[in-house]
Amino acid sequence: MRQAKGVISAEFSLYRDYPEEILIANCRANRLIDYALQQAGIPIIPTAGFADESSWEWCFDGLPLNSTVAITTNCLRRDKEAYRLFVGGVNTMVAKIQPTAIVVCGKCPDWLEKRFPDI
Repeated sequence: MRQAKGVISAEFSLYRDYPEEILIANCRANRLIDYALQQAGIPIIPTAGFADESSWEWCFDGLPLNSTVAITTNCLRRDKEAYRLFVGGVNTMVAKIQPTAIVVCGKCPDWLEKRFPDI
């Protein structure tokens, strides 16, 4: 993995029906694993995960500014509320960490490429 240009990090899920304590613990676990892999010389592309609006206050903490991040679009097609939160979460993420590139795991929504053509 050290030879790769980037390895997408693991993601302990941040489901919106989890208690906040679990969400924070999962987010912390994501950052700790990323850090350990980076210390081992593996080029990490951190995964930005988020739940509902309340998680947007802390879920992007520890992500690099002006860098590449990954997001996932899993479970969005059938859940309108999840899709709404995804759009808001992505917009918040871009405002907070200003990524230079976003790696989308899953189907990339058309609006994402239109809204952020330079990312």
